[in-house]
Amino acid sequence: MRIINIIIAVGSSVVVSACGGSTGVTSASQALQVSNLAIAQITGMKSNSAPSLSQVPGLSGAGVLMKAGLGCVSNSVASPVDADGDGIPLTQTYTFNCDAVVNGNSTYTNHGTYTLKDKDDTKKWMAGGYEGSYVFESKNSTAASAGTPASGYEYTGKGIFSEIIQGISAVFQSTYSGTVKYSYNGYSGDYAYDGTWNAKWTPDSGAVNVWDKGSVDYSGSWHYAGTFPREDDQGAREAATYNDITMTMKSENLTYDTTCSKYYRSGSWVFDFGDGHVFKWVYDCNNATKYYLDGTLYDPSAH
Repeated sequence: MRIINIIIAVGSSVVVSACGGSTGVTSASQALQVSNLAIAQITGMKSNSAPSLSQVPGLSGAGVLMKAGLGCVSNSVASPVDADGDGIPLTQTYTFNCDAVVNGNSTYTNHGTYTLKDKDDTKKWMAGGYEGSYVFESKNSTAASAGTPASGYEYTGKGIFSEIIQGISAVFQSTYSGTVKYSYNGYSGDYAYDGTWNAKWTPDSGAVNVWDKGSVDYSGSWHYAGTFPREDDQGAREAATYNDITMTMKSENLTYDTTCSKYYRSGSWVFDFGDGHVFKWVYDCNNATKYYLDGTLYDPSAH
């Protein structure tokens, strides 16, 4: 049995498997797809730039929120202070008050706030640190067109995120929760989610840049509970079912080095899908990354 579109809250949708009331990732290809989404987000946290809504872990509907904000967003400060010129205001709150905004074939409604603060406005980006928070309700609907049925999404969300420098390390934290209700291409779902992210990037002694060479210590979790559409193993649709899904992720002795083609020099990312299945990425600098599901080597190129 396969459950459809469970990871919208992470920024995309994937297919996982279920049997009766239990849920998990029962193939290596599914595990690879889920874990790849998370690793991409975590690695993307480390850029020297101002954070944006689309980069916030766990923010469902970020793209919808940004589109709906066009022409219906107000700022708490007209010309916010930004002494270091890094694009992170000393303090700023963006308020979305958007009703029935039409964009092509879609209509958006959006209400909420997004606050961003620079912890030290004399130092740029990560060196100065920042913190943010958001709360929102969002809806969008797309009318049916030739060959495409109508679709609709409803999101709520709230969360906090921050980055600070502790000694020589860059420390990221995020806690978030929300709900998603959607209908798309004949499928529908209605669920709640919550999660946490904790990542610490520590450069080696003598590294010119914090991201050049060092180690990363990460732990986090995703939890989803609600009704998800499903289909059988042959792809035939079946009645939606309630599922409760928890996934945890951590790093193990993970090091990074920009001279490595894979960026990560050694160590692993480890995903526990909460049903006894564990998926692991193992790095070796310039050599091919190895993948293991429950201790068995998996070769994506052979599938």
